[in-house]
Amino acid sequence: MGPPPLAAAVRDVPLLDVAAVTAAVADCSPLLVVDPPPCPATTNDADDGDGGDPPSRLAAVVATLRLVMPTLTPVEAAGVAATTERRWRKCAAVATGGDAGVANLTWLPPPASGVGSGHGSGSWAVHGTTLNGTPTTPRGITAAAAAIAATAVTAAVAVLLAGGGDDRLTVVPSTGRNKYHVPPTVPPVGAVLRSSCTASPVSAAGAAAAAETLTRVWAGGAAAVAAAGKGAAAMEAEAEGVAMAMDAIAAETRRRLAASLGLPAGVAVVLTPSGSDAELLPLAAAVALSARRGAEVVSLVVAAGEVGSGTADAAGGAHFSTILPTALPADALAPAVAPGVAVMGFDTSRVRVVSLPARNASGTVPSPSATTDAVLDAVATADAAATVAGNPPPYIVLHAVDGSKTGLRVLGANPVEPAGVVDHLGADRCLLVVDACQGRTTPAGLRRWLEGGAVVLVTGSKFWGGPPFSGAVLLPPQVATLWQATDEGLADYLTTADVPPSLPVLRGVATRGGNVGLLLRWAAALAEMDSLSARVPGGLGGLGGEEVRKVVAAWVGGICQLVRERPGMEVLSEDGGKDSDDADDKVDEDDVTRLGGINTVVCVRLAAPSSGGPTDVHSNGTSDGTVPPLKWLGVPTLKRIHALLPIDASTALPPSASAADVRAAAAVVYAGQPVAVGKASGGGVLRLAASAALVCQLLGGEGQLEKALAADAMALDKMGVLAKWVDGFV
Repeated sequence: MGPPPLAAAVRDVPLLDVAAVTAAVADCSPLLVVDPPPCPATTNDADDGDGGDPPSRLAAVVATLRLVMPTLTPVEAAGVAATTERRWRKCAAVATGGDAGVANLTWLPPPASGVGSGHGSGSWAVHGTTLNGTPTTPRGITAAAAAIAATAVTAAVAVLLAGGGDDRLTVVPSTGRNKYHVPPTVPPVGAVLRSSCTASPVSAAGAAAAAETLTRVWAGGAAAVAAAGKGAAAMEAEAEGVAMAMDAIAAETRRRLAASLGLPAGVAVVLTPSGSDAELLPLAAAVALSARRGAEVVSLVVAAGEVGSGTADAAGGAHFSTILPTALPADALAPAVAPGVAVMGFDTSRVRVVSLPARNASGTVPSPSATTDAVLDAVATADAAATVAGNPPPYIVLHAVDGSKTGLRVLGANPVEPAGVVDHLGADRCLLVVDACQGRTTPAGLRRWLEGGAVVLVTGSKFWGGPPFSGAVLLPPQVATLWQATDEGLADYLTTADVPPSLPVLRGVATRGGNVGLLLRWAAALAEMDSLSARVPGGLGGLGGEEVRKVVAAWVGGICQLVRERPGMEVLSEDGGKDSDDADDKVDEDDVTRLGGINTVVCVRLAAPSSGGPTDVHSNGTSDGTVPPLKWLGVPTLKRIHALLPIDASTALPPSASAADVRAAAAVVYAGQPVAVGKASGGGVLRLAASAALVCQLLGGEGQLEKALAADAMALDKMGVLAKWVDGFV
């Protein structure tokens, strides 16, 4: 990201004093505060960060610039400042066509105490000369200041995208990626992006939107600091300015999301760090409703094993991670938590979770009627237990899944499926929660659920392709006012900016302020929504229309054909069997509630030769006497392959690998993480999923389908090579 254009009004005259610096900086960035030059003792002791320049260079300092970075911890701010010091000169040179006229700025690290506005980020000393020693000008200082601000924002976005969530976002220092092997930075040009069913790297457009949002947040703090000066008053003003900025951005995010998805009037939108912790909100409503009857809550989670890994814990009122979204990374006062430990305010002794698996042991999918029967059996069992204990029948939170990890719709194809259960129980003892977190439900489908009174969970980080993770809870009017002030544990997950003012009780128990990482992730996701909306005929409301169905079906059919052409691979059908049908036969042209009317998550089994194969494999049959029998790789081995997909894995191959195999292994591929599809013989699958960016590409006209499938062929070739050599990795 380069600096903004230089201000045309800046005159090319020698830079002499603080006033000239202030005028030069005013138009290039709202994040920089100009101060008088430091005292000589400070300048003589300072180092410019390069280690090769004598301190005497600082004698010509005419002012200092403070870069206000209020949403970072001291450690994060110091890291961003160090990155900025290394990179800003190149950024300025690129923006100005050369560095001859760029002002010479040197970094003054913060005092050891780290006290002061900006959380220990330090300042830049402004010299009276350029990088090549000539007298500087306001234009030169503008170029340097703009480059510093832009470089710092870019570096900070990468830090903050990985914060404000749970341990799934934590970046491993040795790899620069999270547990899903996704970095918080833009992927290289040419990377194959098919991981939207798990997590996607931020796109260039998404990163730009996140940078713009962060600039707005920081500008709110910088304006307050500039008005208040230094010291405690400035810190307080900065915090208030940042909080106001985040509240305004969050409100705008909710409005944009509601408009993009065409939500019915009166639906409240609450932002959440992910789809998993979104589960806590409907549970809190159910607890409030059940308390009126003195009953316990039974949360029925369908499609277990193919929904978020933290769903069962969150649906039961428990933490699902060791990291709390609203706790700062270095917050010594943050409570220690562990998965399964009750969230404060939730009496987990009154909440019971019943999980119904997505598939049978063989990997096949139960029929809708069988799933309904299983739900009713679970309710009957819970009712009988309550009767024995002398308690009233429990309040039921019934989950429907409109898009699982492999694209299944469990009680989620339409409201008719769960309606029988709700009618059987009565609306006064059942809350329907629809997990539409995969984002493959059209706006028409979302409206149908909401108009039927269901709470709907959505994200911007699956189909939409925003960086991991961002969630939202869509609350119909009849559910939006059910929270109690005793739900104080929600402060671990929600900030006041996340909650609309129309929900004062819920907003009252949230942590004051905003979750900047979440706001940046939603900004990136909304950028992807906007891009697709501009391409789809009729906007996002056309995602269930003929044009989208046509191109999506062609892509699904094309990728299935690519798999069939490659030995040792197989597409898993939606019902758990081998997929060999034409994609056109799978499209439901009457279904306007599902993206493209078809499953857009393609699940691929990989096989390895039986000789020397791994131990976690599943046989697909017997040999015909000439070809060794193939065995489907299980999840542990697929995880090893998945970890190598987004990097150049050519060096992991043994010396005996062919040149073609080495070329295939070098491709950068993002795919959905492995999913188990049955304990008995199903093994596991890797997944290639359509995203908003892919649909946008497919709608781009002639040649785009072929271009997309060429990328898919690269992905499949790399999977095949890694499966072939999985036991010989070096």
